[in-house]
Amino acid sequence: MRRARGSRHRVGSPVTAVLGALALAAVLTACDPHSVAVRTYEGPVEDGIATAAPSDAPAGQFEPGVAWVDDGDRIALTIPGSSSCPYVPTDISAPDPSHIEIDVVRTGGETCTADLGLRTHEIPTPRGIAKGAPVQVEVPGIGEFVLPPIGPSTTD
Repeated sequence: MRRARGSRHRVGSPVTAVLGALALAAVLTACDPHSVAVRTYEGPVEDGIATAAPSDAPAGQFEPGVAWVDDGDRIALTIPGSSSCPYVPTDISAPDPSHIEIDVVRTGGETCTADLGLRTHEIPTPRGIAKGAPVQVEVPGIGEFVLPPIGPSTTD
């Protein structure tokens, strides 16, 4: 088949290309949220001052938890889940000196493997936290915890 002289095969306009690139970026961002953790590893917290699991956690199952690490400069958040659909901490905030909120997102899509395990994320402690007093840590959808006091009773 021969094209007529002067005709052009048009793939798409620059606007279409830009919109396609933005859509691809949105899909990739949704699949791989930005983690606020400075270190992530499989298993429970390696070296820290741990807390008990929430009282409503089922006995005999992997349980979430938090711990101070690196003399309170970081908080270790341990979350059970599938290795193919791990939870990722995406934000940490401190509404007041004795309260921390950590937002998490489950990654991996709709279908996940049934290989329950623990993954720990170490997150920098927000400025202004009163490490010398108990600190409530709220992780929506995961649980609420209390970190024990460490160090003097002043804020950072």
